[in-house]
Amino acid sequence: MSDYLNLIVEVGVTIYVFLLGLPLLVSQIFLPEDLRRFSRKNYTTRIWWHLGLLTLLILLLVGIAFAGSMAESRSATAALPDWYSWLASALFLALLIASFWFLIKYLFNSPGSRANIIGLIKNKIIKIYQRTGELDQHFINDLEYLGIYSKAGGEIQYVIEALNDLLEIILNQPSEKINSEDLKKIIDILCNSVAGTVEPGSRRNMINVLTTYKGIIMWLEEKPAETVALNLNDIAPKLQSCTNQIALVSLRKDYIDLMPRILNVITLLAQPSVRLFNIGILALERDHFRIAANALSELLDADNRDEFSTANYFGLLAHFYCAGPTAQKHTLDSLKTSPLKIGSKDFDNIINYHYSSAHFKTVDNLEFLKEELLEGF
Repeated sequence: MSDYLNLIVEVGVTIYVFLLGLPLLVSQIFLPEDLRRFSRKNYTTRIWWHLGLLTLLILLLVGIAFAGSMAESRSATAALPDWYSWLASALFLALLIASFWFLIKYLFNSPGSRANIIGLIKNKIIKIYQRTGELDQHFINDLEYLGIYSKAGGEIQYVIEALNDLLEIILNQPSEKINSEDLKKIIDILCNSVAGTVEPGSRRNMINVLTTYKGIIMWLEEKPAETVALNLNDIAPKLQSCTNQIALVSLRKDYIDLMPRILNVITLLAQPSVRLFNIGILALERDHFRIAANALSELLDADNRDEFSTANYFGLLAHFYCAGPTAQKHTLDSLKTSPLKIGSKDFDNIINYHYSSAHFKTVDNLEFLKEELLEGF
């Protein structure tokens, strides 16, 4: 009987020692380099209770074997009761089952470690936020790091979904408890995840971020100003800047179908004419004339008018005029149908506006357009 108990203990201890090194094995072989710093901070916290269970089982098994050895040493002729072997066998079987489950969870599921870590960080952020009303900057920075250094597509999507879940928790708080800086941080991380990454986000990633931006704008517009501690004017500059970065990346990657969504977000924001002007210029530089023409049309839309609309409209029109013969024809046709009519003094003010904004190429193009433009006044 003692030989049987000793054999079970030896095998159990061998399995236990191997499993103690399993997290390190997973980290070194399966865990990507950029996730290893998270394993030191977060990943190991998930295995303590699993290791605790295995430790308890091995201690009970050793205890049974030790008790059996002590009983046999006191009476060399008496046999141990059968329940010793049954109990030891049951504990050993439990140890094997727990070890197999541990192996499956932490070794074979290791390719999903990024999603697991993102989910863990998200849960920690939400738990801390619900307790303190503040976003933990360390975990938020970790989530941003994962967004920047993840691959486009599924990996970045994990980060976007985590941020959307966090955003839902924040927006469900009473309006007076919502901090605008928290919203700006989430908006910024979403942008960095698709436009500030080593590998820019996929089309699907960008669509999801733009959808989230639009949802934030609509939520802010629905809230009465007197009941909200933040407002669209406070958040709009960050949304504008981030949407413009996404527009730049989408144009570089030829995601032309995203432009209507981008323009839709921009036109929901205050003073959209500057962003429309910038997008139109970028589109012309890459010969995406349809996008530039859409931006020009949006500048004429009454819903998008602001104090800079006229200057930005004629500035973009001047770039069209210098983009080739066909574009010149489009410029003249636009002038004929445009509701905006200006005189010589107004035109000089437009040139001064772009000069003061350091749009020197626009100023040069306006000078070329000046003669043609003023013929009708």
